[in-house]
Amino acid sequence: MEGIPLPNKRDYYEVLGVPKSASAEEVKRAFRRLAKEHHPDMHKENKKAAEEKFKELSEAYEVLADPQKRRRYDAGGFEGVATDFGEQGFRWQDFSHASDVADIFGDLFGRRGAAYGGSIFDDVFGGRSGPGRAGPRQGNHLQAVVPVTLQEAASGIEREIPIRRQEPCESCGGTGAKRGTKAEACQNCQGTGQVRHVQQRGVARMVSITSCGRCGGSGEVVRERCQACAGEGSREHRPRIKVKIPAGIDDGMRLRIPEEGEAGLNGGPRGNLYVGVEIIADPHFRREGDDLHVDAAVPYPVAVLGGEVEVPTISGDTARVKVPRGTRANALLRLPGLGMPRLGSASRGDMLVHAVIEVPQEVSREEEDLLRQLAARRGADVGGRRGVFNKFR
Repeated sequence: MEGIPLPNKRDYYEVLGVPKSASAEEVKRAFRRLAKEHHPDMHKENKKAAEEKFKELSEAYEVLADPQKRRRYDAGGFEGVATDFGEQGFRWQDFSHASDVADIFGDLFGRRGAAYGGSIFDDVFGGRSGPGRAGPRQGNHLQAVVPVTLQEAASGIEREIPIRRQEPCESCGGTGAKRGTKAEACQNCQGTGQVRHVQQRGVARMVSITSCGRCGGSGEVVRERCQACAGEGSREHRPRIKVKIPAGIDDGMRLRIPEEGEAGLNGGPRGNLYVGVEIIADPHFRREGDDLHVDAAVPYPVAVLGGEVEVPTISGDTARVKVPRGTRANALLRLPGLGMPRLGSASRGDMLVHAVIEVPQEVSREEEDLLRQLAARRGADVGGRRGVFNKFR
């Protein structure tokens, strides 16, 4: 697993120019407007700077357009979403909302956009420049979810998870062709994977480029298919991948395991594996950020006179917490540094102990007499009943 950076960059809300209270639709509108304004093809004189600006906008939108990422960012800033990206930070491959804005580039470039056979938006994000591109292509990304207990999230663990992914067929080497044969150039597109369509409309000539329907844009056709993979060129494998889960990880965070996705095409790199973490609810501890909450029984005399009680900790040990004199029910008693580890840091949150005052259901006759004497001294009228003490032995 790659490291967890704490980047030094502008606040995402500032980048998009929206307040923290902005709705999802307001965030989308802001990105669409700014993406159109700062698209690199609109700034050919300074394309490098425009690409950096466009990338900054896209990273901000990737986080704020996703409810879970946005919640983690609001709670923990850049550190809260660090595990969603790799060691080098946000890359174009991490952007998952291209479809939200791809349509605006038709407005920018008119019909010319269609003549490229693909979205200009795809070029910026390192995608295909058009159908039939025969160059290297990264393999598909994969996703998985791993359940983790709160104790495991506190200590950090290594898990081995099973995944399903397509691997090149061993029999045909990924060509899809029967052993001893090979794929041939598609005659329909002359091996380019693209078909040009020209329409004459008066004095105007419209040219569009689409994927070849016969070869699916690959530029090649297989005459005799490999029997092992039915001509697909790949077969399903089910490897088990080791995943290091860092101490302090929170529910809904995502880990990026580089190059554990599906194999690339034409010599391209593998895709990545993204592992979502699901924290299992704990019967004793409740988590709020890096703090842990736990209930502790406090005997009535200790609540009145003060003392100490023993409480469990997330590490499996116990700790003693001081109870001040006159502690009320549900009072919060703090144990600094006994909460969850802060992700990517050596510090920890606190443990907040909720005092649950124990009222005995049964008391001896001697204890009841003492309680009645106490009640009389404090002017409390318990009458002839035993009140909350129920009965005596």
